[in-house]
Amino acid sequence: EDLGKMTYTTMCIKESLRLFTSVPFVFRYLSKPITFPDGRSLPAGCQVGLNFFALHRNRDIWQDPEIYDPLRFSPENSAQRHSHAFLSFSAGSRNCIGQQFAMIEMKVALALTLLRFELCPNPSKPPTPVAQITLRSSNGIHLHLKKIH
Repeated sequence: EDLGKMTYTTMCIKESLRLFTSVPFVFRYLSKPITFPDGRSLPAGCQVGLNFFALHRNRDIWQDPEIYDPLRFSPENSAQRHSHAFLSFSAGSRNCIGQQFAMIEMKVALALTLLRFELCPNPSKPPTPVAQITLRSSNGIHLHLKKIH
């Protein structure tokens, strides 16, 4: 029941997923033609690539997109943003069915870790993102753990 009260933790997780989404891009076939605001169009059956990594850093949507700011996901800041501006779990008919479970799992793992440790990034070994099917670091993620007494 405490997981529902972890609103700031949820905002932190969402902001982390915005910057380093687990699936950086997907491909879909259009079920119907689409016309863009500038007049260009694509026919039904056309395969399109959706770059979530770029969407989550789009300056037209996100102010200072490279800055980590969990408050972007506060209710008041999220209210005016388009529902498809943040797609770490996809959307529509292809939405991740495990989204709720994944969020609960991340909150529990984070809470249990932070009860015991202070985490600090190792500045001499920053992660090097590699976009494959999922986003990962080619050199791992190096942290210093300091036990909390």
